[in-house]
Amino acid sequence: MCHLVLFLPVLALPVFWFLTLPAAIAVYGLVLIVSLALYVQVMIGMRRPLFGGPNAIIGREGRLIPLPHEHLGLAIDGETWRVRASDPLTVGQRVRVLEREGLCLIVTPSSTQEGERRYPTSLATQDRAACGILHGGLQASHRGARSGR
Repeated sequence: MCHLVLFLPVLALPVFWFLTLPAAIAVYGLVLIVSLALYVQVMIGMRRPLFGGPNAIIGREGRLIPLPHEHLGLAIDGETWRVRASDPLTVGQRVRVLEREGLCLIVTPSSTQEGERRYPTSLATQDRAACGILHGGLQASHRGARSGR
């Protein structure tokens, strides 16, 4: 459907069969002007940055929150994500999202703050399997819900 706009001048060519030449040129000129305006709007829209999708969270900042079992999470837009980082992290610390792997975010501290509870590096740098367990468990629960279990 969106490609039909590109063929608008071609679709307007039959006006030359049905109208007199001066009227057909006027109508066809109007179709060309409208087509050009639509092309410009499409090009402007294609250059705008994406605001949604699975990777829209990359580059966002938020504060870390505690999760059960001594894990850390990041709450952004009402969603809670598990996090991984190469640096030690603290609850309440502001972090920036670098990457998303499944349901786990790879983050980096955006600023350090004093007086916060520090987690050991081994918990802050959770391996990929820790994030995968959460992701796999979520998928398993969805499969069980669909099969009636």
